[in-house]
Amino acid sequence: MKAMKNPPGAVKTVMEAICILLGEQAEKVVDTATGQRKDDWWKTSVRVLGNQSFLKNLLNYKRDEIPPQLMKRIREKYVPDPNFQPDRVETVSQACAGLAKWTMAMDKYDVVAKIVAPKKQALAAAESQVAKAEAILSEKRAHLRTVQEKLAVLQRQLDANLVKKDELSKQVREFDWI
Repeated sequence: MKAMKNPPGAVKTVMEAICILLGEQAEKVVDTATGQRKDDWWKTSVRVLGNQSFLKNLLNYKRDEIPPQLMKRIREKYVPDPNFQPDRVETVSQACAGLAKWTMAMDKYDVVAKIVAPKKQALAAAESQVAKAEAILSEKRAHLRTVQEKLAVLQRQLDANLVKKDELSKQVREFDWI
C-alpha cells in the first residue's frame, strides 16, 4: 500500500482511521487549487506503514486505553462510511481490508468494554466482600473449634464426676445398710 502514489479513496479512508487510532497527526500541505492548508493523511499513512513495528503496534495496541474522543471520531466519520466497509475495501486492497476489520474490531471492543467495565468493577467488589466474609467465617470456625474443644474437656470432666458421684452414692447407700 505504501508504494501507491495516489491510492483509491477506500485505502485513504482506512489508513486515515488507522493513523487516528495510533495517535498520529496529519501532515499539513497547501492545496494548490485553493491555496489553503489542508490535512494530508496519506503522507502520514506512508510514514506509519513504513515503520518496521507497524504490525507489532497493532497487535500490542492498548485497546482498553483508547481515548473517548478518538472513538467518537471513528464512530461518527469512518464506521458509517460505505468506503470504510471491509467488503468494499477488499475490492481495492486485501491488506487494507484487514486494517478496516481491525478498526471495526476496535470499535466493537470499545463498545463492549464500556458495558463490561462496570460489571468487572461490581465483580471485584463482590469478590472483595466474599473474601472478607470468608476471612470472618474462618475466624469464627477457629473460635468454634476452640469452644468445642473446651466443651469436650468439660464434658469429659462432667462424665468423670458423674461416675465418681455414682460411686460415692453407692458407697453411702452401702454404708447406710450397715
